[in-house]
Amino acid sequence: MVENLELQTKEDQLKDKIYKLFLECRNEACPDRNKSILQLWEQIIKWYGKYITNDAYEMGKEIYDIIRRLINKDSNTLQEKESFIRYLISALKTGKAEYHRNFISKNTDDIIRMKERNIGRKLTEDERLHFSIKWNDFENTKNLNYQSIFSKNNSDEINEHEQIQDNSKTKIICKAIKAVLDKKQHRSRGCYHALFTLSQIKNETLYPVLDQNIIETYKKSGIKPKQYEIYQKYHPGTTKESAEAIASKLLKDFTKDLETYLKENNPEIFS
Repeated sequence: MVENLELQTKEDQLKDKIYKLFLECRNEACPDRNKSILQLWEQIIKWYGKYITNDAYEMGKEIYDIIRRLINKDSNTLQEKESFIRYLISALKTGKAEYHRNFISKNTDDIIRMKERNIGRKLTEDERLHFSIKWNDFENTKNLNYQSIFSKNNSDEINEHEQIQDNSKTKIICKAIKAVLDKKQHRSRGCYHALFTLSQIKNETLYPVLDQNIIETYKKSGIKPKQYEIYQKYHPGTTKESAEAIASKLLKDFTKDLETYLKENNPEIFS
């Protein structure tokens, strides 16, 4: 009984903090309005995740959109705490449904950021590559074995037959990458090539068909360029946010085209 009362008290305190931040965000004269919006976003995720659903930790975009709508909503009823909380809960339920509808369609970087936030750490390069492929529709291919197609077998017990098979698959994939690139328009080919190179930058088996400038720079500095930076190189003047979104879509399109090519021309690679 006492424990439940303490939990309720803590939740009420968190709701009070959320409501106070909401009022600050509604005040256009607030000098730190953007900071307050970020704090409100963080507190709603904290409250919704702790007391309502774990999905909150992966609903960052939906929750941010809800905040923007609430801030701009012309309604005096939201000035009252209880009315605001009821409206917020209703909006979050709608946002949760939207999240589940659109989960698979989110771009790769969103998926990775949400996963990292959920597990509380940065993903390894292998994990990032796995998610990049998974959420670019490769998960719909029942017989796809990601490790055998896009990665070296790291086992110390690779026999000669397995090595020959591995080399054969690498040659097929390299040929497919070239073929898919050749089908792209000349003006956009370089951007597709660079973006795919970034996604495979630690996969040495594919180095012969990747962008050599990016590979050499990475070998020397050990620093990977950002996805949006690559897009901006080919499309100067594009904002960071737009470049990030478009680059993710281009990479998704390219990997899907690569999958389609392999399924049509080398279906045996998926067995």
